[in-house]
Amino acid sequence: MRRLALVLLVSCSTPPGETADAGRDVVEAATVDAPADAPACTSQLVVVGGSTTTLFTANGPALSPLTAVATSGSLYGCNAESGCANPIAMTPYGAGILAAITTASGALEWAELASGAWTSPSAVGSVVAADGPSLAAIATIAHLVYQAPGADYFHAQFAAGSWISTTDPVGGTSSQTSGTRGPQLAAVGSDLETVYVGSGSTLYDEIWNSAWLPATEHASASADPTVAPTLIALSGGASELLVAYLSADGGSIMSMARTNGTWDAAPTKVASGPAHGAVALARLSTGRALIVYRGIDQTPYWATWNGAGVWSSPLPIVPTSNPVIAGLPAATAGACGVDAFAAFAVAQGGVETAAFANGTFEAPVTVAGTEGAEIAAVATTP
Repeated sequence: MRRLALVLLVSCSTPPGETADAGRDVVEAATVDAPADAPACTSQLVVVGGSTTTLFTANGPALSPLTAVATSGSLYGCNAESGCANPIAMTPYGAGILAAITTASGALEWAELASGAWTSPSAVGSVVAADGPSLAAIATIAHLVYQAPGADYFHAQFAAGSWISTTDPVGGTSSQTSGTRGPQLAAVGSDLETVYVGSGSTLYDEIWNSAWLPATEHASASADPTVAPTLIALSGGASELLVAYLSADGGSIMSMARTNGTWDAAPTKVASGPAHGAVALARLSTGRALIVYRGIDQTPYWATWNGAGVWSSPLPIVPTSNPVIAGLPAATAGACGVDAFAAFAVAQGGVETAAFANGTFEAPVTVAGTEGAEIAAVATTP
């Protein structure tokens, strides 16, 4: 008979004369017997994070606390420049995870989680990036897009442990695309879709399928040119893609969906905000989506999209005492009965993960060994 780990939330009262721990819940672990015929869940929760001088990886069963392992490397200083994309990008690849990391020096590195173990970070050719990268996989090929110093965008391809190419110009050699922040990438079937903010604060998208198609301008989407947009592929609903970005006129969070190859004619407001920096998106079941962002008060908030253009009202991730966070929050699709996961680095603390299930976030759990981290990314293995 297998045993499953459960998380119990225990409310604690504070004795007179003592200080409560910011009203946060205490997390205790317990185990119960599971039915002998219960299906096993083999997915892992993966967190990569650090600071401008440190880098760590952490992975383990999706419903168990994680412990970080320090590795050589560093992260691009995204906190000092809040509009940048997350310097860590991850995508499921094979049975594991592929990560791309913009380091403090701007060098682009990669690492792979395979068979439960991480490879050491290695250089992506001689690539230097000016912002965080973005990754997506199609079958056995992983694709990466990044912004080089000078604002031009490039596309790289990875397979079987090595990079096939690293400097394919997005848009083609004769019409290379550039923008104000790093481009974002998602895969739909055999197509790659990239979105970015171009000159004049306009949102653009561009498709690759063995070659780059002309970019499409979304004139109704006026985006803050100093903040990177966010793009995800959806599943199980009418729409196949969702992009979120900050508006140019005050930083409200806006979104647009692509349905049957056609983008919304006009954006939908997610929250009046403004958000502090780029937002994070994660797909949910039946075509829905979760957004997580850092509010102007520096604490993390969330809302859900119903798959038909309607967003719920934003709520704090921790209702009792939402923590001040040190950097951009991250989010990913869930596993093992959890709808999604979020991760964030608590100011003057460590990285925490929070499971989203049954329409709400559970109490965050600290990733051991992550003190001093400034930012993190999160993913789940297939």
